[in-house]
Amino acid sequence: MYVVGDKRPTKINVTWINDLVKNGGPGVGVWSGLQEINSEYVLILAGDQPFIGHYVTELCQKAVGNGSWLVNSEGMGNPLASCVKVSALKSSLEETGGVNVSLRQILGKMDLVPITVTDEVVQDLDTWADVAKVMRESGNMTDAWIKNIAKKLDLNHEVLDVEKILDLTRDVAHNVERKVAPLTTFLLGYAAGKGNLAKKEIEELVEKINQSVKEWQANK
Repeated sequence: MYVVGDKRPTKINVTWINDLVKNGGPGVGVWSGLQEINSEYVLILAGDQPFIGHYVTELCQKAVGNGSWLVNSEGMGNPLASCVKVSALKSSLEETGGVNVSLRQILGKMDLVPITVTDEVVQDLDTWADVAKVMRESGNMTDAWIKNIAKKLDLNHEVLDVEKILDLTRDVAHNVERKVAPLTTFLLGYAAGKGNLAKKEIEELVEKINQSVKEWQANK
């Protein structure tokens, strides 16, 4: 994996490439990266579009001819979410070195295979506030938080059925008492940990508590 830009700490191993023209824009960035590429196709991904990663496999599989790219609901292709034939791309950028060029216009002339996605997939996240907003709205914040806490507690987050536990917490709060909802989920976790239970066994505990909630409600 190659990353064009100023070197910074990362959690994965990458090869850093300097822009041939400092702050020259996406065109220069792509041209700079192409100098290190000797494969038939190159996968081009923007670092500020986190959801395009889900389409990497499809982009590569559908890259026939001059390549493929993601297209939004209005039919606009995204040059920074594409898999393009290296020889065609080098030929298009060689004269300018990517300076003051529109990658969208250049790739738009290449007859790339379109892969239509929602606008949310290809949106730019330019600030941490943008990232937080999207994570909250998409549900990714929940997943990220669960994984973060599970890691700190040295737990396997995959044994959790998050939706069932959230539903249980809501039902206890509504049908018993709000303040006992977090206590109930704590007791669930305590029982699961004490018994070193597997996912199916935890689900059985959840169902047992759900039944208790129904009985409590019926006897009120």
